[in-house]
Amino acid sequence: MDEEEEEVVVNQMEEFQKLKLIQLKTIMKKIKK
Repeated sequence: MDEEEEEVVVNQMEEFQKLKLIQLKTIMKKIKK
């Protein structure tokens, strides 16, 4: 794997983490209601 590929993978992981966080927050809001 070259450095550019590695960077893309890291970026994808970060995006995935953000999505997971948003989903979690949304679920928590629904539960609280």
